[in-house]
Amino acid sequence: MRKVLFILTVQLISTLVFGQDKDSIYSTPLLDNYVNRCIEGLEPIEYLKINNYSKGLDFCNLASCLTFLEAYDQDSLLNQAIFERLRQIAQEFYIEGTPILILGYSMNSVELSESLNKKEDSYGITYVSLGNSCISFGSFDKGVEEFNKETRILVNYQDSNDENIENKKKEKRSTTKNKNH
Repeated sequence: MRKVLFILTVQLISTLVFGQDKDSIYSTPLLDNYVNRCIEGLEPIEYLKINNYSKGLDFCNLASCLTFLEAYDQDSLLNQAIFERLRQIAQEFYIEGTPILILGYSMNSVELSESLNKKEDSYGITYVSLGNSCISFGSFDKGVEEFNKETRILVNYQDSNDENIENKKKEKRSTTKNKNH
């Protein structure tokens, strides 16, 4: 019974967080095209099929994978299987010609993704924010890192952009600290 309740809870969280109505502020073309879209034909991962907690769940999009990592952090083998699925999804976006990087867990990630997407990007990367947040979780963070790492490898991404992103984050933090003091 606990397993059924857990699966229903994960699906409910996924639906509420990532599956909002088209009129909702949580539904944007970036979320619809990259986070919520189910990628068909992904290579099967056996552990996702046989694990009692993940049976019946469809790990075909970023939303389901990341929501599961956020909600359930008890099984390292299951987490590894989901990380592999995230790498597969990153590969599919790359093959489609739309590689993405997730800006998942910073206070101004929405504004940062909008700013980065307006600039010329020689890698053809689209930056997707999962929403402004200062809360971050271990397996969720690791999932975002695995996805982004795979994208960076595929496009041969150089660290100069990473440094620019980190510098902007540091500037915003110092500006915020100066305002508070």
